[in-house]
Amino acid sequence: MTHAPRDPGVPPSPGISAPSILYAQRALGDCIFRGEAPLASHLLYPMVLNEAIPEDRARGIAAGHAWLPYAELMVIYADYGVSPGMRAGHGPCGDPPRPAGD
Repeated sequence: MTHAPRDPGVPPSPGISAPSILYAQRALGDCIFRGEAPLASHLLYPMVLNEAIPEDRARGIAAGHAWLPYAELMVIYADYGVSPGMRAGHGPCGDPPRPAGD
């Protein structure tokens, strides 16, 4: 199974905090241990794009969204809430987000 987890703790800036990265890594690990194949574009793409540059940020978002048609599931880890960016990222999926297990 493939899906795209979204981390509420990763801000759209080059200065991603260590706790946010750790949280996202744990979310990825959780997906992998469930037998899934996660893609966390919000962590991967900022390593090669400068999110402070609007064009780079737009390219990264578009690249992340390009994977969505191939995902069987989109998971949002919302332990710390759901940000506007997470809601926007879920938008291309169609159905509104729902809690795990629903």
